[in-house]
Amino acid sequence: METNIKDLMKKIELKHTDKFSENDQTIINQIAIKLLNNQEFMAKVQNNSRENIEAVFGKYLDEAMFDVFHSNTDLIQKLNNNPELMKEVKEFIQN
Repeated sequence: METNIKDLMKKIELKHTDKFSENDQTIINQIAIKLLNNQEFMAKVQNNSRENIEAVFGKYLDEAMFDVFHSNTDLIQKLNNNPELMKEVKEFIQN
């Protein structure tokens, strides 16, 4: 399944490179990684037919998308709420 998701990502990137920014592609990759790391989802992938997986895929995709969105929002809040941390991040990026 991991190979299938990687293949799908490559197809999407090749087909839609003009539609997705580099940041978009990074986020899509984060979502794919979340799916690959979801043990419950991966167990379903390994033990069910493609049709059965497709029936529940949307649920897992929605969860992965929410998790990635929430993670990125949490990071921005951490940086905004902690000037010292923001300073360290700026210094890291500048170097």
